[in-house]
Amino acid sequence: MEESKLEVLLLGRHLDLLNRVLPTLNHLPLRIDGATTDDQAFAFLNRNRYDVISIGGGIEATSRTRIKDILIKNMPDIQVIVVPRPDAESFDGLAKQPIQMEGPDELALILSGIVERRNKETRV
Repeated sequence: MEESKLEVLLLGRHLDLLNRVLPTLNHLPLRIDGATTDDQAFAFLNRNRYDVISIGGGIEATSRTRIKDILIKNMPDIQVIVVPRPDAESFDGLAKQPIQMEGPDELALILSGIVERRNKETRV
């Protein structure tokens, strides 16, 4: 039986960081979309459903508020992974507690853990 892929949306303002992170995720069963602008992010969020969204430190407070509103309305069970910003509200209010990370180098480890938990849940 083929393992189902985790649907992931990566949001970050710097294409070079997204491009640096993607190869570190190749070993995981993921389907990944990436966005560097609000227009791209909102198009993906309005068109697709995701299991996980990763929000980089460059995503501004106003953008985070709009993203949070979309998630609460359309994907309340999504797992948020976020680089926190002091000028932005938290992603509390969703079904799952947000996971905080310091930067993009932690993403592969966090996603590995999510995949592992999901695999255990589906075997039970």
